Amino acid sequence: MVELEEEYATYRRTLAHGWEDVIKANQGFSSTLLKVIENHDRNISSKTFPRSILPPKPDFLKVG
Repeated sequence: MVELEEEYATYRRTLAHGWEDVIKANQGFSSTLLKVIENHDRNISSKTFPRSILPPKPDFLKVG
């Protein structure tokens, strides 16, 4: 029974670390994507692209 508990604890820790890695990667990706979009937005000419034709920013890109 003790071996089974140890095996389960090891599996649980491995799984938790894997999810932490996924979360960190997602945060890094989101941060990089937000910077790219902000840089792109700064370089768009407002005379060429009126704000009304640009789609709204998705909720997952909003910081706050």
